[in-house]
Amino acid sequence: MSTGTRTRRKIAVPTRRQTAQPATNRPGVAAELAEPFLARITSLAARDRLLAELMPGAAANLPRLVTALQATPDTDLRLADLAAVTAMVAYRSGDGPLAQVALGRVFAVTPVHALASLLMQAISVGTKPAMMDEIVKGL
Repeated sequence: MSTGTRTRRKIAVPTRRQTAQPATNRPGVAAELAEPFLARITSLAARDRLLAELMPGAAANLPRLVTALQATPDTDLRLADLAAVTAMVAYRSGDGPLAQVALGRVFAVTPVHALASLLMQAISVGTKPAMMDEIVKGL
């Protein structure tokens, strides 16, 4: 039998507030990260043009979109469209789970969203990610 003593290490556990808020969601930083995308979402047609521009290089564009989405507060009226664009680009680049997370963000702020609903249906029937290019051309 061992007579030694055991010491417990203290582990820093983040508070609920620290885990609920993305690191990029700070005043000033959000505008820099999200504004290049948000400024272009002025109408449905503008959103669709942005999506058409981002789809050919989906994998390369995805990190900037995700960062912009994380930096956008739920109170921004353009959030649902940015999240839908992010979901489409994520699915096109082969990241289905990220696409579904982005869709969750869309539906959390806008229960009825045509583009997000279209993508959700496409995912549920097993549409291949490469088919997203054809869907975007039809918008």
